[in-house]
Amino acid sequence: MKKILIVTQKVDKNDPILGFFHRWLEEFAKYFEKVTVICLEKGKCDLPQNVKVLSLGKENGRSKFKYLKNFYHFIWQERENYEVVFVHMNEEYVLLAGLPWRLLGKRISMWRNHPAGSFLTSIAVFLCDKVFCTSKYSYTARFKKTKIMPVGIDLGTFKRLGNVEKRPKSLLFLARISPIKKPDVFIEALKLLSERGEKFSASMYGDPPPENLEYYMTLKEKIKTYGLTDRVSSHRGVPNNQTVSVYNEHEIFVNLSPSGMYDKTIFEAAACGALPLTSNKNLIGKISEKLIFEEGSIEDLVAKLKTLLNFSANELQNLQNEVLNYTITEHSLKALGSALAKELSFRKTLIAIVMDKFFGIPIIKRYKRVIIYLVAGGTAAFVDLVLLFIFTSIFHIWYLISAILAFIVAFFVSFILSKFWTFADRSKTDRVGAQATIYFVITATNLGLNTLLMYLFVDYVHLHYMIAQFITSGLLACESYVAYHVFVFKKSDHE
Repeated sequence: MKKILIVTQKVDKNDPILGFFHRWLEEFAKYFEKVTVICLEKGKCDLPQNVKVLSLGKENGRSKFKYLKNFYHFIWQERENYEVVFVHMNEEYVLLAGLPWRLLGKRISMWRNHPAGSFLTSIAVFLCDKVFCTSKYSYTARFKKTKIMPVGIDLGTFKRLGNVEKRPKSLLFLARISPIKKPDVFIEALKLLSERGEKFSASMYGDPPPENLEYYMTLKEKIKTYGLTDRVSSHRGVPNNQTVSVYNEHEIFVNLSPSGMYDKTIFEAAACGALPLTSNKNLIGKISEKLIFEEGSIEDLVAKLKTLLNFSANELQNLQNEVLNYTITEHSLKALGSALAKELSFRKTLIAIVMDKFFGIPIIKRYKRVIIYLVAGGTAAFVDLVLLFIFTSIFHIWYLISAILAFIVAFFVSFILSKFWTFADRSKTDRVGAQATIYFVITATNLGLNTLLMYLFVDYVHLHYMIAQFITSGLLACESYVAYHVFVFKKSDHE
């Protein structure tokens, strides 16, 4: 495979959390002839010429409907520019586009590394050819199609800096400030260390998501209440590539994330000479047990911190060398890029070969739009049925409300596929609202016609209700195609 589509949250080299993905894209560009990226938000980029970044528009404050519209527009517009899809972390994109990608003959892969998952995660995995994660405790690790991958640390960026001195007995917590990262446990451990007379200084780097602002304020209050203000300094999150100097300034890096996450920061710190102390079970047997504490145990964390804080310089250096060698050998970005490129080297799918041959037949080529129209309609119908099942059986919503919610989502899926795929409409965005309104009127009218025709065929013509529905659906499909073509997606004189 020489052409890849990557779907991710954000492309911004200066982002404190997701800035690392910019370097991933640079590495992937070495293995693929063309890299097309669809991201929710785009920031500062400096990528190779064979990388094209398309934003759904979050940086411009666009609505979720426009995100969805742009997403379907891009995956269709760029369909000739990719053979394989790599979705990074967000399973929603697989759920939204898995069927269209399958129909287009694209191979689908997803990177998801998190201990939690749901029925929707399982559906996304089902739609994928391959799934990737770094932790054997990730929710996705249970599936046969899942491959365990290197974490992917850029060793050219994350390294020991000779001009930066480490502060003796210094501790570092660097992560998103949210409960799953357990900064509260870190503060509780510092309180116990202080009460037991240990000398140390600590730094906390990170920003809270909007929903965790109150949690963040309680942490700051705890630091004051515990009398730690002279020992603990709090800092805003910094761009990923600027964390190098932060790691280099500290002797010990504390990571408290669940084992299912396997944070990159563990290995970034190690590459910069900061000893990672973690409860991550993936590292058992891989690095010294002195650097692993029992998950959820503050007492064990305090005991391991006390031991490390009292190590000699030689003892610390030996541990640093051990974990650095493991990082270089097993978790470099080069190793990840090579492994992913190998895993994503799919052969062309049978459906892609069949589709090429199928649409190459003259009579099929002539009626290609009609066939695509039927496929798009079938996709919308499938979305309607799946969501009806999910809302009713999984979320236990009253079936009539579920039907309405499923119909609304299926309507937008149908509209977007019709506009950008069936009729390949490229009209200006200021026409979308009017088009959607007319499309809805036609759909609502069809709902009434469906009811009327079913009543006539069953009660007056005495047809079986399934035969009646089959005939009615066929008639309405023909009527809808003409109506959409003439009234909704008709080309203007200026187009």
